[in-house]
Amino acid sequence: MRLLQITAKSVAMYVLLTLTSTNLLAQTALSTALSDPDAKRALALRVVALQQGPEMDRLLSQLARAAAAPMLAPWEQRVNALAPAKQEAAAKAIDSELQIFGDAAMKALRNQMGNVGADKLVPAYMERFSEEELRQLAALLEAPVFKKYQSASPELGNVLVRGLADATRADVQALVTEFDAAATKAVGADAAPKAPARAGTAPAKKP
Repeated sequence: MRLLQITAKSVAMYVLLTLTSTNLLAQTALSTALSDPDAKRALALRVVALQQGPEMDRLLSQLARAAAAPMLAPWEQRVNALAPAKQEAAAKAIDSELQIFGDAAMKALRNQMGNVGADKLVPAYMERFSEEELRQLAALLEAPVFKKYQSASPELGNVLVRGLADATRADVQALVTEFDAAATKAVGADAAPKAPARAGTAPAKKP
C-alpha cells in the first residue's frame, strides 16, 4: 500500500515537473522567437517596403524641390534683368531645364531609397518597436482600408488645402493690404518699384 502511495506521488510529481518544464520551454521558445533579430529585421523591412506609395513620392518630390530652390533663385533674378522681349523665352527655357533637373533628382532619390531604407530606417524601426508591434504595424499597413486611405490621401489633402484657401481668402487679402501699407510707410512711397516698360514701348520723355 505504501509502495502504491509512493508510486502515485512519484507519478504526480513527474507529471507536474513535465508540465512545468514544457511550459518553461514553450515560454523560452516564444521569448527567443520574439527576440530573434533576423525575424525582427524581416518585419522592419516589410514595414518599410509597405510605406512606399503616394505619400513617399510626395516626400521625394519635396526633397527635389528643396534641392532646386537655391539653384533657381539667382536665375530668376537674371531673367528679370533681361529686356522684356527676351524674358518669356528665357523663362520657358529655364522651366524646361528645371523639369529635366527635377526628373533626374527624383530618379536619384528613388535609386537610393532602398539602400537608405535598409541602412537607416530599418534599424530605427527595430530600435523603437518590438517584434510584436512591428507585426501589428505590418498588418495595419497591409489592410485594404489603409491602402485605400493611402491612395486617397493626396486628393483629400488637396480638398483641405482648397477649402482653407477659399475660407481664408478675404482674411489673407486684408493681411496683405495691411502689410503693404506698413511696408510702404517704412520705406517711403518713393521707393515703390516701377513697372517694367512693355516691349516696343519707348520710355516717356521728360518734359
